Amino acid sequence: MTVYRIEKMRLKITDELRDKFLVAYDEWGYALAYSSDTLVVYDHNEGAKTFALSTGTFKWLTDKLYVLDGFLYYSAYKLGRIDADGILGFTPFYAWDRQTVYYLNGPVPGANPAAFENLMEFWARDDKKCFFQNRQIEGADAASFRAANKDFAVDRRNVYGFGGRVVAAYQEDPVDLGCGYYAVSGKLFYGSEEIVGADLRTFKVLPRVKPTEKDGPSPPPAAKSGKAPGGFQSLLRRLGCGPKIDELALAHAGFTALDARWKYRGTWHAPLP
Repeated sequence: MTVYRIEKMRLKITDELRDKFLVAYDEWGYALAYSSDTLVVYDHNEGAKTFALSTGTFKWLTDKLYVLDGFLYYSAYKLGRIDADGILGFTPFYAWDRQTVYYLNGPVPGANPAAFENLMEFWARDDKKCFFQNRQIEGADAASFRAANKDFAVDRRNVYGFGGRVVAAYQEDPVDLGCGYYAVSGKLFYGSEEIVGADLRTFKVLPRVKPTEKDGPSPPPAAKSGKAPGGFQSLLRRLGCGPKIDELALAHAGFTALDARWKYRGTWHAPLP
């Protein structure tokens, strides 16, 4: 008997068996469903896989994390051995027993499970070390380390951005300006990427403007003479823009941001790395 089918990147349990399955996780391209004797895991990168279950071999934790036959899995990927009965904690990003702490891509080297704490998403610490995903943040102060938001963590000395790198000396917590922009120790950031040369004193984020279906998407602004501030040159190169431009089609999503000197206008582009 067919257990499932895939329709438009979604897992569908067949009508005859739907009442016997619990769908624990379901989103576009990913799903996890199980019954008393069958586990179905769908990952659009790996396809759908079916596992036979018996008593005590399977334990769903949260989201895409589960234990199967003594191993911790994230979606279709095996992370390592774990004691299902000795799990000390888990979140959508980490799981740990008395021996090992795991992030979504594998063990966290050097982490102390007995003192481990997932602060927010990929920020974590134990009694002596601080972590970004499964990497230790060298030099961070575990006693004062905390997540300011999903993009930044802070301790008594520094502000840390994506990758756990120091992006500024700590003065105050990053200030959310909206639409992914932050003020950090007197500097302007998009996510945890500094926009060098922007004037934070006059910078503001304007409301999103969506083109109507009748008008279609707004065309990118025409390039004009004049050179962007030197601090924007590396940013422009990453975005594929030319060196001479006044109005920049930035890689932001459907909103306009400006400071006193330069305008950034975009309809939809990929977010910054």
